[in-house]
Amino acid sequence: MICYPRSVQRVRTGTGQIARRRRSQTEHVHSRQPGKTGGVNLQHEQADALRQAAKELQRGQQTTTATIEPTVTVGGGLPTSMPLAAQLAFDQAATASEGAALAALKAAGVGSTVVDAGAKRTTGIGITVPLMAPLPSIDLAGYLDAPVHRDLSQLRIAVSADHGGYGKAEATAAALKALGVGEVIIIAPKAGERMNYGVSTHAALELKEQGKVDCVVCFCGNGLGALDVANLHAFADQPRIAPPVYGDNLWAVVEGKRRGADVLALGARLLGDDERTLRAYLKAFLDAPPEPKAGAAPLHGITSKLIDPKPERIAGRTLDRPINELVGLTREERARIEAHPVTVYFRPGDDAVAAQLKALKQWLPTSVRYQAWDGDKLPPVKDGARALLLSAHGCGEVSTHPWGFFTPEHEANTEHRVHRAEHVKSVKAFVRDTTGAGGLTLDLPSAALTDAACGGAAHDLLKLLVKSFLLGDQGEAGAHKALYGEALQFGTAMLEHGAPPPELASWGAALEAARRSARSG
Repeated sequence: MICYPRSVQRVRTGTGQIARRRRSQTEHVHSRQPGKTGGVNLQHEQADALRQAAKELQRGQQTTTATIEPTVTVGGGLPTSMPLAAQLAFDQAATASEGAALAALKAAGVGSTVVDAGAKRTTGIGITVPLMAPLPSIDLAGYLDAPVHRDLSQLRIAVSADHGGYGKAEATAAALKALGVGEVIIIAPKAGERMNYGVSTHAALELKEQGKVDCVVCFCGNGLGALDVANLHAFADQPRIAPPVYGDNLWAVVEGKRRGADVLALGARLLGDDERTLRAYLKAFLDAPPEPKAGAAPLHGITSKLIDPKPERIAGRTLDRPINELVGLTREERARIEAHPVTVYFRPGDDAVAAQLKALKQWLPTSVRYQAWDGDKLPPVKDGARALLLSAHGCGEVSTHPWGFFTPEHEANTEHRVHRAEHVKSVKAFVRDTTGAGGLTLDLPSAALTDAACGGAAHDLLKLLVKSFLLGDQGEAGAHKALYGEALQFGTAMLEHGAPPPELASWGAALEAARRSARSG
């Protein structure tokens, strides 16, 4: 794996100093997934199949790179020192090995919409907390068939994609035209071409900032890289665009549009060939939101679970042991919790809070304090102390804006040393990477943490998140993959100077090529 030295991990430019937390791809890919309904119910032994498929993918990549350039060391990322022809060969071979790994998953009975449930679950969205609380499900077919409410004939939209989203820009352009959009511009590689998301997304956002288009829909493999680039433009010292929305949940798209988002980041792998989901997201982004389905159970999103099917991503989101084996507290662990001040702030009267509070009192050491709280403002937390916030939809002061692989140094949650619970790994990363003597706060949205929402038992996911938070050790953030470091470095330099840094001169040439390749959809 190619990594930047520590000095490159903080990029100080006119766009502000960007602090990049050490969050691996696998810690973020499912951090905002829809809730559990339907899908495949995995047995514990199938987790081994997931890990085996990921190893198969890794072996395929290592074999491929060895035949291209024996002197280049490559793990999961693309080495930028390889010539274009070699990079294309790497992409094509990696895609082939990914297909073999996916075939292995299918043979093991694991579909691309992975949902695990039960006390022995190890993977799937049953161990992930969506940032949004459950909202009513919809009649998807009725929503897609209904005529649009807005006149979209004067709307101009740029659609971008990288080589991880071949064909997605063209499919999106066709769907936008079907909705009545007047003009669509495509910035995406053609068959056999390679285009990095840092280049394609930047080129599309330029058109927005120049007033040549009204909205942007940007793709990469999982959408988080494109989201990173859009966030750079939105949170610069002089913001260029409104904060973007990450499309992993229909209701997140609706909420993002309500607050003024005009850039939608989507994951090609998450959408797969689900043309209905793509159409629903585009319609929610541009037109009126869907109506709730009368009498339907609340869901996190719509019918698609939007699980990234790449085996290494699934394996990275798989617990080492069944969840019910991980939530117990040993005598040593209880002593460690007792060694520091811990307070649980709870909002009385919120649905599910009473039962979860009772479970925490029975499970945690008696040294833990419990205090009623209004749920709106962050309570003060002393140095060295840790606080848990328990309310139906999370604390009102905690931001739920989606981030990819970096966050601005002055982002609100970072400054307040608070984290909205998403996944056990994201909680551990928050504790590990938040340095200094100040207190730490974990925000727990109880409505998203019920056993019904998670497919769990005895509040197991709540307990696992709390345990990870209270027993986590603060440390020092580590390095990122070079690919993401370069995209960040390129984006910040372009925003400040209008030109890439010398070491990324080839990216500047690629951007010029992307600009010239813009075509009508």
